[in-house]
Amino acid sequence: MYGLNCGQYLQELEEAWLVQVSVRDDLEVGLLSPSLGRQLLRLPAGNHAEVLDAAHREALTVVEVQGVVDLWLGVAGQTQRQHLLA
Repeated sequence: MYGLNCGQYLQELEEAWLVQVSVRDDLEVGLLSPSLGRQLLRLPAGNHAEVLDAAHREALTVVEVQGVVDLWLGVAGQTQRQHLLA
């Protein structure tokens, strides 16, 4: 069973745990509002960190993050997502 789950899946799971801890810490100290957290929850698993980093970098409001999340959910390719975050 370990052999079947070894590799990329465990790395993604570990990354998800780290992101969850980071988001929870940001919520607890007030760096992330509950409204912003709700917008991030709309994203597929594994995409929260990139959007959160962009939101912090650009000092986006909740409404602006909502727009980014809407656009993120509407694009299909990684290239478009990278352009969106830039």
